[in-house]
Amino acid sequence: MWRRIVRFGVGTTAAAAMALGMASTPVVGAGRPAAALAANCTDSYYVVSSTPLVDSATGRADWSFGYLQLWYSNTCQTNWGRVVVGASGTWDVESKIRYNASNQSWSGGYECDPVHSGGACLSPSLIAPNTPVCVRGEAFEEPSVARVLTAVICQ
Repeated sequence: MWRRIVRFGVGTTAAAAMALGMASTPVVGAGRPAAALAANCTDSYYVVSSTPLVDSATGRADWSFGYLQLWYSNTCQTNWGRVVVGASGTWDVESKIRYNASNQSWSGGYECDPVHSGGACLSPSLIAPNTPVCVRGEAFEEPSVARVLTAVICQ
């Protein structure tokens, strides 16, 4: 399993991140993966789908906990995931992506630690033109993993 550790501090405010995440038109700005920048993919990328994080103990989904997004770049034909934490506290966050097939495992992703409210964690990008993908986000409350927030989007 390949993993890259990326450290993020406080990102945008939760309100700004929510506004960015709920945009229905192509968005240019914070939150794009480094691979997209390096490959000059910044001219056409957008949020395909968003869903709130779910508290695994209660089963309750709530946008105030944070959210998971599936992004796509028309130029580079890549997908990636973005997890934004809205809950207060400090979190260890994982963002993963895979092809949407029953025989695919969640083998790879980025782990971002620590992430504070409003902070984000991006998955690696996956070249997937015309191919369904899934993204998964998980947030583990630190220091004792007292709370776990999760979400999955498959398209």
